Amino acid sequence: MRRVLVGVSLGPRCAVAVRRAHALAERFRASLHIVHVLPRATPALAQNPTVMEEVIRRWTRTEAAVELDSDTVHLESGPPAFRIEEVAKQIRADLVVLGSTARHGLGTTLALTAFMSRAVLVASTERPTGDVIAATDLETNGFPVVKCAVRVAAALGRKVTVVHNVAPRGSTAAGTLADRMRYLEGLAHEFPRLRAANLARSTSNAEAVDEIASARDADIVVLGVRAGRGHTLAGLLDREPSRSVLAIPIVGSSS
Repeated sequence: MRRVLVGVSLGPRCAVAVRRAHALAERFRASLHIVHVLPRATPALAQNPTVMEEVIRRWTRTEAAVELDSDTVHLESGPPAFRIEEVAKQIRADLVVLGSTARHGLGTTLALTAFMSRAVLVASTERPTGDVIAATDLETNGFPVVKCAVRVAAALGRKVTVVHNVAPRGSTAAGTLADRMRYLEGLAHEFPRLRAANLARSTSNAEAVDEIASARDADIVVLGVRAGRGHTLAGLLDREPSRSVLAIPIVGSSS
């Protein structure tokens, strides 16, 4: 990870996002960038953008206790999700961080993840002893969600709990369940940071993940999002999350 971009609206949730992004950037030795998107272009911004940049730097310093390097503040106007993604492309960000969403901000987060080409972290206050949850469908080649969760856990000094939900759509063959349990057991042996692997049965993937995350007092939930999808992510964010959610893009179809 080389560059981390934080989208801020200068609210208290964004201060949490800046602090978490700064901590991750330090652990991965990455540069930290800030983008502030106005809903429309304003004369003040067009005439003197340095004033707004200084406002953001002062806010970051006082509210998040983070000092920004030079040339790391980006000012934009327009649709937030689109402009954040554009800046992420320009600076080649590896990770985009947003503040945990109130309901009125959920649309921006989901719009950003709908066409994202990089990981997006919806940040909440850190839980210093909490696990990293890897929510996997066990169908994607290479288990990218589990591998990402292991990397994050290693950087934070945490353990990983894997969650796989089997939605009860009619009867599920015993052999299929047995196969999935063997998959989970195999993952536990392959990745030394795995604390546990859980097979859940719920009508909602988000509900299954949230239940186990709560039981583990999890700090971060890692899940994959395919283009045009993201129902589990939406379900987790709609619960007014008290823990961070890291969504990574999944390219291609299931194996």
